[in-house]
Amino acid sequence: MAQLGARLDGIEEVEGSNPFGSTSLRSRQRSGGCRAVLRLGEPSPLLRRCFPQMIFARMPAMSAETFHVERRPGLSGAIDILTVKGPITHSTSPAFQEAISTVTAPRLIVDLTEMPSVDSQAVGALVRAFVTCNKAGRRLAFVGLNHRVKKVLKITGVEPRFDIYASVAEAESRLN
Repeated sequence: MAQLGARLDGIEEVEGSNPFGSTSLRSRQRSGGCRAVLRLGEPSPLLRRCFPQMIFARMPAMSAETFHVERRPGLSGAIDILTVKGPITHSTSPAFQEAISTVTAPRLIVDLTEMPSVDSQAVGALVRAFVTCNKAGRRLAFVGLNHRVKKVLKITGVEPRFDIYASVAEAESRLN
């Protein structure tokens, strides 16, 4: 980084009583009467005035939910039920895949009621679960998807591939 007050490729570092707080980096070129500022921290009133359409909000902290998968037998011996608790992420995806691969029943129900949301890693894990079950000749059903999860599956185009039911009881009756 440049020394205080030094200039580097059109960027100057300013310290002290400037409208943006303590130390800021700002462009010497004006844009619409305001200078572009690169700085971490809370936006100042001047920055909010220059960019009124931007929303300055901190992201909520990630929850410290623990991930685990519980396995239980269904009403008939031909059905196993996996209950997923917590989000499927990069670090938890292998545990989910291992739980899917250890099931030997011809029908598998994955209860996602306690999965708050999905990201690309989770969508990939659900697709891999579908492929694993299809290759093994097993039927797979997902239950308890909330509106966020359903929306992501619909947007990504994988929703029609899955058997999705509202409850475990409905899935068990349909898979028998």
